[in-house]
Amino acid sequence: MRISGAVKRGETSADQVKRALDITAPLNEFDDLLSKPVIGPAAEIDFSKIPTFDEMFRKWYKMQMAANRWTHKASIQRPLGAYENHAAKAFGYLPINQITRRMIFGTLQELFLEHYKTGKDLHCYCNEVFELAVDLEIIDSNPCPHKKKFTKPKRKVAHHGTIATSELPNLYQHVMNGKSDATFKAAMIALVVSGLRVANIAYLRQAHYNPATGQFTIPEKDDDNPMVGLMKTGNEYSNIFPPEVCDMINAQLLEGHEFVFVSRHSKRHVNPESLRKNFKTFDPNLTSHGFRNCFKEWGHLNDVNPFLIDRYTDHALKGNDAAYRRFDTLEGRAPSAALLCLSGYWSDPCGAQTA
Repeated sequence: MRISGAVKRGETSADQVKRALDITAPLNEFDDLLSKPVIGPAAEIDFSKIPTFDEMFRKWYKMQMAANRWTHKASIQRPLGAYENHAAKAFGYLPINQITRRMIFGTLQELFLEHYKTGKDLHCYCNEVFELAVDLEIIDSNPCPHKKKFTKPKRKVAHHGTIATSELPNLYQHVMNGKSDATFKAAMIALVVSGLRVANIAYLRQAHYNPATGQFTIPEKDDDNPMVGLMKTGNEYSNIFPPEVCDMINAQLLEGHEFVFVSRHSKRHVNPESLRKNFKTFDPNLTSHGFRNCFKEWGHLNDVNPFLIDRYTDHALKGNDAAYRRFDTLEGRAPSAALLCLSGYWSDPCGAQTA
């Protein structure tokens, strides 16, 4: 009866029926098997009336991009990557009104256990797509299970590797005594002092840096600005390198080049991955991103305003801060950078000045 009804409605083919009969499955899943293509997405399904999940997902994604929901390259690519690698093959080819709660749960539960972060993100994306379909009255209800329904692995969060503030003088000596050339040394010190992401320093352009004052300004990210290395928050950012750091940067500048830090081998900007690897010669667990945590520890120990600490490292504004604390904090950042150098990188562990 089920096969006959599906054939009359044009929802299945002989190959699909044969495949469905060959698979042992609960009766309530038989209809899903009948409608599932045998080879390739959407092989024998008519999508003229109801959009597939793939179509709805890409419609939702296009809306998010138009709203500038994500500004960082990795963040922009994450939703598509998670969907195409996991959900697309499982139910992307199906009309969105034929996707069952069981399909979604079976796909995402496995992902939650193997790659929790990806599973959590993909659940969020799928839930929003189904909600969009509900709002457009394409489906009557959202079949996506609540996140609490999934079994989650009990794992310790793997934070970015960092070092204690007390290790900063030793790190400075390690960098300066290392075999890296002057460009990499200057870039490494600039990265640690700035507390920014590695791409912000590796792709820093001479047009955005003033050698005379040490001030650098990374432009605001927008749709018309495809530059790599802009701020993840999408806002303009400015700070002033202390004189000691500025001297190191200026000494290695290649006049007329696009970038501040230029690899002597490739004649292009320094490779962000190379900077990361250089830090690991000091501590194998150390990451470039870990210096953001290191700065927060230093700021706490030196009674720096917590709000200024977050703005120094360009953390996103939330809540009341987003609406009521939009004033320029450059005048606070620059003294913090100078004090950081004075108390950390240019002092040995006993406090004696070394540079």
